[in-house]
Amino acid sequence: MSTSGPAASATYLGYRTAAVIANSLPQSLSRPAAALTGRAMGLAMRGRRKMLARHLRRIHGPQLEGKTLDRAVNATFASYGRYWLEVFRLPSQDLLALDGDRFVADGRDLVDKALAGGNGLVIATPHVGNWDLGAAWYASRGYRPTTVVEPIEPGRTAGTAARPGRTAGSAARPGRTAGSAACLRGSAGRPAAGCHCVRASSAAAGGGRPAD
Repeated sequence: MSTSGPAASATYLGYRTAAVIANSLPQSLSRPAAALTGRAMGLAMRGRRKMLARHLRRIHGPQLEGKTLDRAVNATFASYGRYWLEVFRLPSQDLLALDGDRFVADGRDLVDKALAGGNGLVIATPHVGNWDLGAAWYASRGYRPTTVVEPIEPGRTAGTAARPGRTAGSAARPGRTAGSAACLRGSAGRPAAGCHCVRASSAAAGGGRPAD
């Protein structure tokens, strides 16, 4: 993707406009609107739609086809729309009041136990759902997570996308393979205990050191 020119400017303005709309609409309207936008993107992005259909069939088996497959693909794009809504609203989200029907944190005791050892840890999250929100949840409760963020072109767009995490108290490092490896090195070598969150798909890209 070009990092300059009309296409890059349109991408940047699109992210900024979406962020303004996401923070302007009431919750009762924003979530349905985000899901509808995600579904519309799914219809426009034919290549991504075909790729997603292949992935879903690998998960559910070849019996997933026809209208059932279409509904599953549409539901996934709707979920992606809601994900971006939550990312854009993160700076204004009351994270201390977040626990409820839509967000549950399991395994916090394991994180505390690992941090008590003094060497930090790596949290590998599946590349599904809103993993950004999980890092922000920990940051709001006094932890010091560092997250790997995927580079987005143009560069100024990346600043818009990374700002929610920084606002919530989570440090961000750009990169995929390199960023993942840096998180692993940082966790192993940091004198004070720290918590690093990285998508499992990022670490699996290769080049990272083994972790217990």
